[in-house]
Amino acid sequence: MGNIDEFIAEWQGSSDEVYSEHIDFFINKLTYNYEDCIAIMKEVRTKLNYRALNDSKLMIRIQCGHSKKIQDWGQQFWQLVDASLTPPELFIGKGDSFKSCVSSRQIDYSKQIENIENYVVFYPIEGGFVRCLDLIEKEVPDV
Repeated sequence: MGNIDEFIAEWQGSSDEVYSEHIDFFINKLTYNYEDCIAIMKEVRTKLNYRALNDSKLMIRIQCGHSKKIQDWGQQFWQLVDASLTPPELFIGKGDSFKSCVSSRQIDYSKQIENIENYVVFYPIEGGFVRCLDLIEKEVPDV
């Protein structure tokens, strides 16, 4: 997995505001699934911790298509996550950078890991909504 150091340096050079890249910047595949996203988040987190950038926060957004209205999705939503044709996007920021005021709800996944929360999110566009899955790191208390 490459370009992680470059990604972190670009973020630091942007005055520590939210910065993002599609995950094909890190690994070159035709399709990406939930596990790919988690692997990238873990690798980036390891490098951030090594640099003592523990106050940073990561999020990955997976686009899962469009809809005319906000829909209540259950387990079939995960099929849309793994069928996404747009490479997921990795975001890095600080604090509450990823708090969203758009419609969202938390959703669990059978392969969920402890420090990640999953949110089904709907962003308004002309004629409906873009449906996404946001994977957001939980706040980890300082030890």
